[in-house]
Amino acid sequence: MATKRKAAIRYEHGVRLSPPTASRPYWRARIPDASRPQGYREESLGTDEAAAHARAAEIDRQLVSRTRAKLAGRLDLPYSDLLDAWLDETQHPGWSPNNRSQIVGVVNKWVRPTIGHVRCGDVDGSVYQAVFAAMRAADLYGSLDRMRATLSNAHNWATKNRWLEPGPFPVSAADVVGRKVTQAGTEVGFIPEGMRPDEPRVGRLISALETIGHGGTWWRGLQGQVAAWPGLRLGETFALRCCHVDGQLLQVNWQYIEQAADFDAEQTRKLDETPGELLWLTEESAVWPSQPGVLLKRPKTEKVRTAVVPPWMVKRLERRVEEVTGLVAPPCPDCVDPHCSLLFPAPAGGIHTKSLFGRDVTRKAFDRTQGDADVNLRWPTKRTGGWRWHWHDLRHRAAVHHLDTLKLPVSDAAALLGHTEKMLMTRYYGSVQGVLDRAIAAYAQLG
Repeated sequence: MATKRKAAIRYEHGVRLSPPTASRPYWRARIPDASRPQGYREESLGTDEAAAHARAAEIDRQLVSRTRAKLAGRLDLPYSDLLDAWLDETQHPGWSPNNRSQIVGVVNKWVRPTIGHVRCGDVDGSVYQAVFAAMRAADLYGSLDRMRATLSNAHNWATKNRWLEPGPFPVSAADVVGRKVTQAGTEVGFIPEGMRPDEPRVGRLISALETIGHGGTWWRGLQGQVAAWPGLRLGETFALRCCHVDGQLLQVNWQYIEQAADFDAEQTRKLDETPGELLWLTEESAVWPSQPGVLLKRPKTEKVRTAVVPPWMVKRLERRVEEVTGLVAPPCPDCVDPHCSLLFPAPAGGIHTKSLFGRDVTRKAFDRTQGDADVNLRWPTKRTGGWRWHWHDLRHRAAVHHLDTLKLPVSDAAALLGHTEKMLMTRYYGSVQGVLDRAIAAYAQLG
């Protein structure tokens, strides 16, 4: 019978002692070392088990002693000071402005108010768990993994830059979610039924969208339908133009996102000289001088695609194309027709932005469903008072529509939605309807 291999021993401050193996007949210590590219160094501790244990424990004590000397003055600072240092732009030259903006947003909303006052010397797993507990209380289970990645990134930077004592991020992925009922047959990351808008509520939202604006705007309902059936992201609907509509086909080539661009002297000169043109900052991104805070980019993951709309939507799209043709709009990046306009512009005719759209359109439409006598048609709220579903959740409805109603292969649905097959399998596998009916029918066939 083979001898069971001994497990590695982890010490309090990050040292890890590994037992001998068939190819390595000595005990080996892995010691945290931020100066090394891999983040650690290794040291042989001989073949005597007791001596190896003693030496590893001594290294671990020395490690924390040296670190505390280097940390002098920082352990008493609040965690908010650590966050300020970590979020300094010079620390992350690879972060895009959009990514940085999102990280700063979640840090300011959840991390600072919850643990910003804690001394750096007191930060441990229980401190980080307070952030996750606050998010679970707000029913934000879908954002927990991303928050763990953010806090882990900050923690690893802080240990490397001598803000925190050495050691790995002390909260495992399994510890983050807490108690949560999941559906059998699904993977982690699955979007449960309660997070996918149902068709009756979507229909009620469409009618509410058509009342937004002076005298109502029927085409805001169409914008919602484009999100809920072919599954365009919000920024992709902002960038949809006349030339992108061809019967049942929608060409999804671009998205508009809010991202303040830093212009160099030459770019600034071009903006001033050609206010009516698109200024291309790279081959794949551009700005329009009239709205320099909005960036034109390829869709997420740079995947252009063709989406398919239901036959009943074709006439509505044709009507909208006729309405907007010739209206003032940013120049089209895909054709030279000066009359090619945006299908879903801002009220003044420019590019809509996510923040203003949420304030002026989405939340107003959600609120207008709340007076319905039928509670099953109201846009649902969380127990904390916020909206349970957001605009982007219409895309979840579109994904399930492609899988359940159209019954397309996962590869086809992924191509139409701009997803990867793996993403669709993770998020929606198990969503296919009829599981119970098929099981009952199978028993019936047995007689």
